[in-house]
Amino acid sequence: MILYLFEPKFKAFPLVNKKDQIIDLEDFSTYLKFLRKNALILLVFGGLGLIIALFYVHRVPEIYASKAQILLNSGDVYDYQKGLLKGLGVDNSYQSYNKTESQKRVLQSSSLINSTLDRLGFDVSYFIVGRIRTTEVFENTPFRVESDHFGGGAYGRLFGLRILDSNSYSLTFNLGEEQVVREYKFGDRILDHGFNFTVNLVTIKSPKIIEEIKKTSYEFQVNPRGALLQRFQGSLSIQSLEWTSILELTLSDRIPERASMFLDTLSATYIDYTVENKRAVNENTQAFIEKQIGEVVSLLDEIERELESYRETRAILDLSKEESEYFEKLVEYESQLNEVNLRLSSIKSLEDYMVNTSDKMMLPPSLYILEGDLYLKESINEFYSLQIERNNRLFNSTENNPYIIEIDAKIDRQRKNVLTYLENSTRAFEEQKRAVEVAVNKYTEKVKSIPKSQREILNIRRKLQIHENLYTFLLERKAETVIAEASIIPETKVIESARTIGLIAPNKNRIYGTFVLVGLLIGISLSVIRWFLIDRVESVKELMGLTPISVIGGVVQYLEKKDDGEYLISVNQPKSALAESYRAIRVNLEFTLGEMEKKPGIANKILVTSILPGEGKTFTSSNIGAILSIAHKRTVILDFDLHKPKIHRALQLDNKVGITNFLIGTEPVENIVKGTQLPNLDVISAGPIPPNGSELVMSKRVADLIRFCEENYDYVILDTPPIGPISDALVLSSYADASLFVINVNNATRRNIRSINEFWENKSIGKVALILNGIRKKRMLYSYTGYGYGYGYGLGYGYGYGYGQEYKDEES
Repeated sequence: MILYLFEPKFKAFPLVNKKDQIIDLEDFSTYLKFLRKNALILLVFGGLGLIIALFYVHRVPEIYASKAQILLNSGDVYDYQKGLLKGLGVDNSYQSYNKTESQKRVLQSSSLINSTLDRLGFDVSYFIVGRIRTTEVFENTPFRVESDHFGGGAYGRLFGLRILDSNSYSLTFNLGEEQVVREYKFGDRILDHGFNFTVNLVTIKSPKIIEEIKKTSYEFQVNPRGALLQRFQGSLSIQSLEWTSILELTLSDRIPERASMFLDTLSATYIDYTVENKRAVNENTQAFIEKQIGEVVSLLDEIERELESYRETRAILDLSKEESEYFEKLVEYESQLNEVNLRLSSIKSLEDYMVNTSDKMMLPPSLYILEGDLYLKESINEFYSLQIERNNRLFNSTENNPYIIEIDAKIDRQRKNVLTYLENSTRAFEEQKRAVEVAVNKYTEKVKSIPKSQREILNIRRKLQIHENLYTFLLERKAETVIAEASIIPETKVIESARTIGLIAPNKNRIYGTFVLVGLLIGISLSVIRWFLIDRVESVKELMGLTPISVIGGVVQYLEKKDDGEYLISVNQPKSALAESYRAIRVNLEFTLGEMEKKPGIANKILVTSILPGEGKTFTSSNIGAILSIAHKRTVILDFDLHKPKIHRALQLDNKVGITNFLIGTEPVENIVKGTQLPNLDVISAGPIPPNGSELVMSKRVADLIRFCEENYDYVILDTPPIGPISDALVLSSYADASLFVINVNNATRRNIRSINEFWENKSIGKVALILNGIRKKRMLYSYTGYGYGYGYGLGYGYGYGYGQEYKDEES
């Protein structure tokens, strides 16, 4: 047995300095108790969280992801092709669509994604209905829903479908609050309720397969293009790999095959977009050349017919050498004049383009005419690139976007610069034209000296040669344009086709952990509430941590049923843990009372009470009196519980006369003192139960009774009613040297302990000490004071008072 002495403030001295401990064993045992008492709650809520998580994970759709990589500006163009492309006004060094950030916007633009969806058959989503969840499928349904336009009533509607046989099926859908079920034939167009689609059965030859799929319920939904566009646009993410011109596309979707197919198609659509402008420029140039060639060919045919006709009607003489030179010079200058006129026409066309161009018309025409003018080519290419960049920005911006406004300002400045340059170029070509016309007029006059017949044939030949030169020039440009068209290949290419990277959501481990953690937090919250509101103190150590009042001991629980006469366990079973508990209490009680200053020869007066009935107050009074008596201390127990006396039953005494008789003056004190089986223990029982017990306690004769006991005994024990329902103990506490509050573990909640603390703090009772009763065997291992070794007894208490307060009979 380990005993703890008490400080003057009635707190026990610890054997170990807590500051020297690495681990506070007191706190550790508190945590251990908390876990022990609430383990079931934590397990239940943690397990419940796991079960909910399993159900949630099973219900939530799984999301997969696919990735693809696109290389921008691959450089797969030969040098001679670059020259041809420059000749067509397509200079890659100025094209803004090669800029990574612009291309990311293009790839995520509604226009490009919508074009991609046009190539795919994603307008209908298919589902297999299971017992717990409905699973979306992609290509594994035995039927397909097809239509060019599904009808306004079909979009966004969910249809249920069951296959009845190889020829028919039933369709279920909602019309308002009504559910409609109809049967249709496979291949028949459905035109009801605004629908416009056909359900076709995939070719199935085996009757067994038909029988199997008849057991399965299917659903399909016709997706509005807007919702479909928004879904894929929101699921697509694009990142540029650092220090490269590579874009990495990632798409999340419930079906990995669909995600990969979409990325591959999007890549192909984007590559077509990157060469679309180049092809358009080439086609525009070819059309312009073809138009010019057509006009020249018509003139050549006309001239050749004229020459043939003239030869048939007139004889042609050979010209002299001088006349031939005149003719050749005239042809040369007239050819130059034609080229100058063609350049002026090209400039005029280019001016019209610069002035009247719209955002959608981004094709600089006839630029091949302006050979050698590098400044004009570069200026036009820069103008062209600004238009393309503006168009790209408009995929994800509006006209009011500050960047669009800035680009518009740059386009206006570039347009003014080009128009100014074209105006200057026009004046220069006009001057050149006038100079050539002077030379043409000069040699025309000299040719006039030739005889008329010869002159006519020369004129015809001259026209023919001039147009043949122009025809040859145009054919050369046409050949270059055709070669350029063949050389137009996308500089953007897919370097890694779409591949599935696996499941990305839900994160099952995280969901499991989150739900279990939430369940544990709920369990901990409930456990903490339970701990503070209804949890009971189970050891002396815990009790000492909750009250500033001295705790002088703990009594183990006694599980065997007690009969009358078996209350004195401390005497009848001297080797029991229960007896050891009371011996420890006696030592601490003697130490406590020994600290008080009182007159020699005056007995120590101890009041025993409790807050509630059923705490084991009478059992404690009896055993403290017994344990003091066998220590040769003359002890008397006064049963001041005049409402429900029990001491006489506990010690097997009669209760015919007692305190009540003395207080009303019918019996002297000598007649009410009763001896017991223990030589040094006497008892003054309560006597007949009076109707006004609380008033009798306030009688002046109580002091006479106490004085008699002080003079004849060493210890006087006042057994009083519970202080909660009845105030008798408060009145009698003025006669006591110390008041012992018995607290049973079953009632030792923090609320009741606070009530005792309030009594003590309000000084309603003088010197107060606590005894914890009913400590269970296993809790003795955690008891701070170490009273007892594992035995116990059961407790119960009850009163029935005339004041309307009723509670169970006390058994100990």
